[in-house]
Amino acid sequence: MMTRAAQARKESRGVHFRLDYPTVDDTHWRRHLTIRVDRNGGQPVLQPLLDQPHVATAQSPAVGQPVPT
Repeated sequence: MMTRAAQARKESRGVHFRLDYPTVDDTHWRRHLTIRVDRNGGQPVLQPLLDQPHVATAQSPAVGQPVPT
């Protein structure tokens, strides 16, 4: 499940580093990424940070919706 969440995140942050996305992207990824387990395995879902209100943009996936892969 951690691997699926790491693959869904299109940025580098902290100890999570991707060669194809080497920078932090707060605009689209400053939020929690959780995995909901279902019959097909795990599905990445974005959740807003508790200390920051979420502002949806045309480029960012909707909060509470599966992350496009």
